[in-house]
Amino acid sequence: MKLKKVFAGLAAAATMLGGLAFGASTAIAADDCLLTADPTAEASSKTITIKADDYRQLITNEHISSSTTYTSRSFTAIKLADYAVQQLTVDNVAGGAKYSLNLKTVSDLTVSGAISAALGTNSGYPLSDGDVMEWVSTHLLSDNDSGTEGQKTLRDFATALAKQNFDNAGNNVKESLSGDVTVNGQAGTLTLNPKNGAGVYLLIDASGDVTKFAGKIYAASAPIIIGTPVVSTQGTNSSCVAHSDGIVNIKNETVPLGIFQFTKNDGDGKALGGAKFVISKTVDGKTYYGKYNVETWDWTSELKPTDYTQKEAAGVFTSDATTGHVTFYKLPKGTYTITEVQAPDGFLQNVLPSFTIEITGFDSLTNAAQFNVTSTDQFWKLVSYTEGGQIDGKDNPDSKLVVKNVTSVTQLPLTGGAGIVLFGVIGAVLAGGAVLTFVRSRKTKMALMMA
Repeated sequence: MKLKKVFAGLAAAATMLGGLAFGASTAIAADDCLLTADPTAEASSKTITIKADDYRQLITNEHISSSTTYTSRSFTAIKLADYAVQQLTVDNVAGGAKYSLNLKTVSDLTVSGAISAALGTNSGYPLSDGDVMEWVSTHLLSDNDSGTEGQKTLRDFATALAKQNFDNAGNNVKESLSGDVTVNGQAGTLTLNPKNGAGVYLLIDASGDVTKFAGKIYAASAPIIIGTPVVSTQGTNSSCVAHSDGIVNIKNETVPLGIFQFTKNDGDGKALGGAKFVISKTVDGKTYYGKYNVETWDWTSELKPTDYTQKEAAGVFTSDATTGHVTFYKLPKGTYTITEVQAPDGFLQNVLPSFTIEITGFDSLTNAAQFNVTSTDQFWKLVSYTEGGQIDGKDNPDSKLVVKNVTSVTQLPLTGGAGIVLFGVIGAVLAGGAVLTFVRSRKTKMALMMA
């Protein structure tokens, strides 16, 4: 009896993909996967184990003491394939093997459709009419292979698969998983017990990036494809279940954080304190305003702060009275919009600038943000940069941002359309004054005539 290479490229279905790290070894399958016992019979064959060098990568709560209960990350588990076990007769198989093992894609149409959509076109590997997950296990390259152009790696497949819509998947293939975390020194182990039984799963980290532990951000795991353990005694073909222990190791991955700072000046270039700013970012088309408290950012509010007497914890950031600096600590890489909401007393309140930056990295010594200015309030020209920076396509990575306030419209460095608008505003004001003078003179004349 000749069986397909069930675990080729699938890395024995257990250590294939490890979130932020990959399995250390890849099984090399022979033509048959033959076993002396049912590989899914034992209870331990229905568990998934995730390990990390830093246990905090596996939890979502701040661990204060030994009495604190660990709250594990939560994963959306999508079952992709069952282990199809076939009992054999001794007459047909040498070496006393009694069982064969294949993969069988689940019958749920949402899942099978998502698998096909994630595969797309694989150059050199036309999709056969056979089982799609067996095709995946047989033909997709391991992540350590360079492959040829157009061929997907297992990481490509996992990433594409996690982006599919599983809303209509049945409860027999989709579930939410969390579990028990055990700690040994700094290392941690998370044990998951999918109720949908032995097989191959896609795990999507539902907890996202977690900001805990003195402001550190622990990144969400990348999508994981993993099989539950094949625990039975190996038969004539020992390699077909090598390393199939249902364990995956993820790296300790924290999101780098740094400092973004700009300077607030008056119209004469002197440091200006007391200016109020808010910071926001856009996620899925929605704007969220940042609040900074105890070295931790909160980006859950869609309401723009309105009480400007408050401080960073309420989302209001104030320029320093001595230096004019406005400083944002522990910002991760990303795109942010900073808007002035209140100028200091004596400065124009209806001419308030805003600008958008993209933080791309941080200086290894100072932790200062490396950033590009992607847009500014070009109308009033109150945002400027020195020593470079990238703004309007000009590439100078060591930018120093300066944001101005003015006391009079005559201090505005207006050009182009802004100058025209200001000219129009002044004209309108003068015209309004002329009308008011005319009306008043008419009233005075009428009063004199009536007298």
